[in-house]
Amino acid sequence: MPSLQELERAAIEVLTILKSIKEFEDASIAVFGGLALWKYIPAGRTTEDVDFIISVREAPKAVKQKLLQLHASNFVEHAQYFYYKNASNQHIQIDIVPSWQSLYMPSTTVKLKDLPANTIPYISVSDLIVFKIYSCGMRAQPAKRRTDAADAECYHMLPLACPCHSVIGKNRRSRIAWRMWLSTAGKMKSGGENALVCRSDWQIHPSHSGVGA
Repeated sequence: MPSLQELERAAIEVLTILKSIKEFEDASIAVFGGLALWKYIPAGRTTEDVDFIISVREAPKAVKQKLLQLHASNFVEHAQYFYYKNASNQHIQIDIVPSWQSLYMPSTTVKLKDLPANTIPYISVSDLIVFKIYSCGMRAQPAKRRTDAADAECYHMLPLACPCHSVIGKNRRSRIAWRMWLSTAGKMKSGGENALVCRSDWQIHPSHSGVGA
């Protein structure tokens, strides 16, 4: 499994390559997902991939195709997985999410042409929380749902820009409803085994979350 430093180095190298492609220079981009969570909580769970959100309408297909067509490209694609091969010949999985598939575009995204060298534009802690809440329960795979629920349990460790009660207070739901929705204590019997579950019947929107778009 790659280390945090190896994933961050891969992220920087991929960002540098994307920045060099003229047709993407005005695209806004940020890193989210497991790598962002690992960055904010080093003692928390690890990850094996780098997740980018980018404002390219034809992403991920158009972005992947362009990267694969580069001279001496270090990118490879196997089935539905896309990898960046680093100098140590490690294959780092790269996930590219178009902004139109997201709840909203995080405020910390940076245009590629304006991105300083050796910089990773992580989404903010608040945006990370909103993204995780939004995706919780929408996963097709039970393992992914359990991971989302476990991540949600870690969020009390994150240094929010504003207290959690401010986020909750701007919502129509109570603290109890939030706890129930996150399923940090809820369990569902399935095949004789208990599993953490996330509810998907409550849609979160920026206007309700206390986090601006």
